[in-house]
Amino acid sequence: MKRRACPPVATLALLAVVCFVYATELAGDGLAICREFGLTPSHPTVVGLFASMVLHDPASWQHVLGNAVMLLAAGVTVERALGHLRLLTLFAAAGIGGALMHVAADPTSVTPMVGSSAAVFGILASLGMLYPRTVGFVATCAAWNIWQTVTGSAGQVATAAHLGGFAMGALLTAIVFSRQLAEIRGWRRAPRSARAVAAAPW
Repeated sequence: MKRRACPPVATLALLAVVCFVYATELAGDGLAICREFGLTPSHPTVVGLFASMVLHDPASWQHVLGNAVMLLAAGVTVERALGHLRLLTLFAAAGIGGALMHVAADPTSVTPMVGSSAAVFGILASLGMLYPRTVGFVATCAAWNIWQTVTGSAGQVATAAHLGGFAMGALLTAIVFSRQLAEIRGWRRAPRSARAVAAAPW
């Protein structure tokens, strides 16, 4: 029996959280919120590690819009391939990996980092590994960030975080989600139970 496509509830939930948080920033003192809850490399906190993934600079609507569009575009496909909980795990792990890379790259910085870009880049990496036809698009995004890092042309863009998130997404897909990767790429057949019933959403 053909697998039933599950609604991308995790992707939509993440998108809703990002949009709600940004609306809250706009309604209040967004810069103060980012300074308070963003990830500051010189004194990182656990709260900042997680909160920074859904915060965005209130003065840069292009940043949150770009992340929202890419999250929706890549997240829906990856979630249908991996399941709801794995998509959430991927988002969080890539966000943490990117944040740690950012701290390691500039440990004395007192400027808070905010944005979902690292987490989104992790999902992009997974997308490229799961579906090779998308690798050109994914590689272009990664190459652009590498170029920005090497040339220093990124300004306030946390390119190290983007690359860290991308690397974490690739590692997680290759190691933790290796069974799903092998089945989707056709390297192994899905278990009979998975072929006979609708896929579990996790």
